Amino acid sequence: MDADPRITTRFDGQEYSFSSRRALRQFEDDPMRYAPANRGLDAVLLAEGREVRGQLDYALWFRNRLYLFSSRESMARFNSRPQQFAVSGTAQIN
Repeated sequence: MDADPRITTRFDGQEYSFSSRRALRQFEDDPMRYAPANRGLDAVLLAEGREVRGQLDYALWFRNRLYLFSSRESMARFNSRPQQFAVSGTAQIN
């Protein structure tokens, strides 16, 4: 379903749009469940000091968090040592 640009919230410095108020409420009840880790940046490259946006084509779940990567190689590096690259802590809804 397409998102409605009038139904939005901010979380961890990113703006998210939703298809319905119900979807927005579900997100706000548990944003860590739905929002990608690292604001969608490639965790492996971020550890090297590079901010590169990940893609859904290269995604995996680790500890109930979605991680996006910019390439298959980066995803494989994460998958071989996820504890080295995984995020900890919490983010805030703005």
